[in-house]
Formats: sequence, C-alpha cells, structure tokens
Amino acid sequence: MRGFVRRVAFVALAGIASAGLLASGPAFAESEKGARGGMPSSGSGSPDSSGTSDDSSTDDLVEPLDIEGWIGGAYRGMEDEVYCEVSDDYGEGTVLYVGWDDLGFYVLIEDPQNLQLEEFSEFDTEITIDDFYRRTIEAFALDVALLDLTFGDDPEAVEAFRKGVKLTLEQWGTWYTLYGLGKAIPELEACYRRHNS
Repeated sequence: MRGFVRRVAFVALAGIASAGLLASGPAFAESEKGARGGMPSSGSGSPDSSGTSDDSSTDDLVEPLDIEGWIGGAYRGMEDEVYCEVSDDYGEGTVLYVGWDDLGFYVLIEDPQNLQLEEFSEFDTEITIDDFYRRTIEAFALDVALLDLTFGDDPEAVEAFRKGVKLTLEQWGTWYTLYGLGKAIPELEACYRRHNS
C-alpha cells in the first residue's frame, strides 16, 4: 500500500489545496478489535469484499507479517526500497495501515464512510490518542477517502500509538481502536531496520 500511494502522491503533488470536511455524529463500537466510531456518510465503500484496496500487491512481498491480528509484511517497492506495513480491517471499507519506511513511522486511514477529502490535498489536522496525546499535524489526502499521517522519527508519536487504545480524528469526530499496535509497532521498526541495514 505505502509504496503505491507514495508514488501516486509524488506524481500528483502539483495540485495541493485544502480538504473538504464531513460532519459526523456520535461514536459507536463494532468490536474490541478493529472498532471505529463516527456517523457514516452515504459513501459506497470499497469495491472488494474485504474493504481493502490491497495496493501493496503492486509491490513484491519480501517477508509476511502477522502481529496481534495486524496482517501485512515487508514489501519491495519499484525503486528497490523495502518498507514494512500491516493493516487491520474495520469493516465497511475502513482499513488502517500502519508502517515504517524511509520517512519513518506512518499511519494511513482509508475510510469511505467518514472521510470526504480533496484528492492530493495537504492540510493540518488535529489528532488525539486517548487523553494523553494531542497534536496538530500535517496530513495528506492520497485519495478522497485515504488519509496519510506521517510521523517520521517522532518518539512521542510512536510511543502514543504504541500505548494508546483509541485514535480520534478531531476534525471529523471519528475514532479508531489501536488494539495490538503495542506489539506491532516495535516489530515494524525492527522489520524496516532488518531489510534496510
């Protein structure tokens, strides 16, 4: 996924603008793992049955990963770089991708129910993790329903995602559970170092 969307982003960086917003309502939980909250829009969701776009299939799988139910692997991109990424399906086309690449730690949120973005736009957005981490960060819309949050080597962000239970996108009033990332994040970093040393 990451290698594909980063290539798309670099090609389309020319038309940077602000993102559109979608008002959302009260949160709901679907399950202990892979839960999300927010008022769904009238979006149609993803075309395939799993709810994922599976763009990582355009890159070569180097090593499979299954960490606390987060599935993915180490992938070799077109420029021979290796990035490590896992994802979790939240239902109705919503998927979180978490990974490590040459830019550091990142989170991609694909949510056709709640995100209505201007494709290839760059903007600031506020995120919170539980009640201990709140930041306004630069975000990038890779598609109308695909949000890229890149944290690089920010140790506070990495630690917040590792220890946190719930990520909230304040702009949309929607949230996503982070169960299993406590173990997945250190393994993703180790995976990246292992394949790029």
